[in-house]
Amino acid sequence: MRFLIHDASVLIDLINGKLLEKALDLLYTMATTDFVRYEIYDPEQHAAVERCISCGSLQLLIVL
Repeated sequence: MRFLIHDASVLIDLINGKLLEKALDLLYTMATTDFVRYEIYDPEQHAAVERCISCGSLQLLIVL
């Protein structure tokens, strides 16, 4: 299994390029952290990340 962890810039670029859902369909387990989740301030971009987390295509890692 290949595991990819995204930072905010990658997620924002994928969203702006309308490629987030396509990227999350690849044969990788993809995740981001709770810190990155809150670095995305644009409401539309934040909503896109939240949708992907809610449906399970993007895992959320909680950093303690």
